[in-house]
Amino acid sequence: MFRSIFLAFLIAITVSAQTVRQLNELATKEYKAKNYSKGIEYLMRIIPKEGNNYNLYYTIACYYALMGEKENAVKYLEKSADMGYRYAESTMKDSDLESLKADEQWKDIIGKMGRNKEKYEKLVNKELKRLYDEDQTDRKSKLEWKEIVKRDSTRKTSVLNEIKENRLNVSEDYLNAAMILHHGSSLEDIQLVYKLSQRSFELNNGNVTAKWMLAGVFDRMQLKSHKPQWYGTQQILKDNVLYLDTIDSTKVSDEERYDYYCKTMAENRKYIVGYNKTDKYPLIVPDSIKSKK
Repeated sequence: MFRSIFLAFLIAITVSAQTVRQLNELATKEYKAKNYSKGIEYLMRIIPKEGNNYNLYYTIACYYALMGEKENAVKYLEKSADMGYRYAESTMKDSDLESLKADEQWKDIIGKMGRNKEKYEKLVNKELKRLYDEDQTDRKSKLEWKEIVKRDSTRKTSVLNEIKENRLNVSEDYLNAAMILHHGSSLEDIQLVYKLSQRSFELNNGNVTAKWMLAGVFDRMQLKSHKPQWYGTQQILKDNVLYLDTIDSTKVSDEERYDYYCKTMAENRKYIVGYNKTDKYPLIVPDSIKSKK
C-alpha cells in the first residue's frame, strides 16, 4: 500500500514539475501520433503557467478541429483572435482547420484576425524595428569594432528617447529595445534590459526570445553584482581558454534551464570542452584565473 502511494506521489511530482517547453514538446509528439486528445491535455496544463499566448489557443483549436470537435475548435480559435492573433492568410491555408471553414463563425474570426493585423501594424514601433535591424546588420558586417561601439551609443540614445516618450506598445517593441540596449555594460543598463524583457514576455508568453533573455540578463545582473549566475548563460575567455563564468548551479534545475532555452550543465560542459578541444580545464572559471588581468 505504501509503495503504491509513494509511486503515485512520485508521478504527481513529475507531472507538476513538467515545464512549459516540455509540455509543448509532449503535445507535439501526440500531434504527430494523431493522439489529439492527449495533446490537448498537455496544452491545457500550459494555460495556468503561461496563458497569455495566442499561439497556444490557436494550437488547441487545431487539435480540436482534427478531432472533429467543431464547437471547441471555434471557441479556442476565437479566443486566439480575441487575444490578438493576426495571421489570417496562413489560417485560411491551414489544413488542420479545414473542418471549420464552412462554419458560420469562420468569416467573422478571419475578419477579426485581419483587423488585428491592421491594428498591430499601427501600434508596432517601426523606428525600434529599424534600429534593431541596423544593430544586427552591423554585427554581421566588416565594420571595425570601435565603429560598431560608436553606432551602438547612438542607437542607445535613440532607444532611450523612445522609452522616455512612451512609444513602446507591443511585445516586439520591448524586445527590440532590450536587444539593442543589451550591449550596455553598466548595472543600470542591464537592469533596464531585464525590465524590458520581462514586459515583452508579459505581453506575449509565446515570445521565446524574451523568455531566454530573462535568464541571460538575470545572469548578467548577478555577475555585475558580484554574485554567481544561476542559469549558466555567461561564459568567460581567459588566455584563449573558455570557461563558464562563476555559477551556483544549485539555484535552478536543469529542467528550468531547458525551459528558458538555456543549456543544461551537461550541455555547457560538452560545448566548452568542444571549444577548448580538451577536458583538462575546469568547467567553471577559478577565482585565481578570473581575477587575472
